[in-house]
Amino acid sequence: MSEGFHIASHSLDLEKFSRNMDWSVVDSENAEDNAAVTLELKDGPYSRAMWDFGFQALYKVVVGADCLSTELKITNTDSKAFSFSTALHTYFRASVTGASVRGLKGCKTLNKDPDPKNPIEGKEDSWSDAVLWNPHVQMEACYRDFVCVENAKLGDVKLEPGQSWTATQLLSIS
Repeated sequence: MSEGFHIASHSLDLEKFSRNMDWSVVDSENAEDNAAVTLELKDGPYSRAMWDFGFQALYKVVVGADCLSTELKITNTDSKAFSFSTALHTYFRASVTGASVRGLKGCKTLNKDPDPKNPIEGKEDSWSDAVLWNPHVQMEACYRDFVCVENAKLGDVKLEPGQSWTATQLLSIS
């Protein structure tokens, strides 16, 4: 599995600069049953050219024997408020025909298989926002080999100066 995230605001996808900026390691630990690293991203000239706000993103990843947990904390370090949306892009190597995803109860679903142009609407009987994604035939060579499950905050999160927003995710083998 691999993982990443993006932040978007005011119709700007901050993923464009967060993937191209250097993240700093601000903390790491190695215990007997798990290892953890915390990465930090701050605004700079590159990000300010696209999104003129001061921010700090802390991303902590803890890897255990049978689990992976992540925590994303966004802090407004600016003197003015800003809004953003975010998602954790988690890709799982899996056979699409044998894969199942649970824990999305209550969410509206759009099943684009077998016809991507006419999705079938349904409803799961947990997350207020989650995206289950596979490119289907747009990536014919590999779409059968993975599925992406994104924990997401699709509506805008508004942060006043000095405020923070934190989201966590726990993935485990059961």
